[in-house]
Amino acid sequence: ERVQAAFFTATFSIMGHIAKADGKVSQAEIANAEAIMARMQLTADQRKAAIKLFNEGKADNFPLHDVLVQFRKECHRRINLIQMFLEIQISTALSDGHVDPAEKSMLYHIGSVLGFGQAQVAGAFQHE
Repeated sequence: ERVQAAFFTATFSIMGHIAKADGKVSQAEIANAEAIMARMQLTADQRKAAIKLFNEGKADNFPLHDVLVQFRKECHRRINLIQMFLEIQISTALSDGHVDPAEKSMLYHIGSVLGFGQAQVAGAFQHE
């Protein structure tokens, strides 16, 4: 339960943060977030919560590092979940057709906090 809550919170708030990293949230990034909500089969209330988290992530003072550390603490040793989380963040960065330098640097930071090297994160861009 706590792991699910941590995954949900981190996923959508950090998606919002990445989407805003290049200065604006594109329609493609919003469509990507909606597609992920659909894939996760969220209820109407969960969708509302996800949208609220996405919007909180867009704030300039969003505590990215703290959210990542909390997520890592809750999900320790659940490698599949952490990989899925990272893939979702990478898909957010790629959804508008290119990875902006600010998004790339943010993804490297996310990867490093979660125990992935830069090469692993960069390799994931190429697979998309």
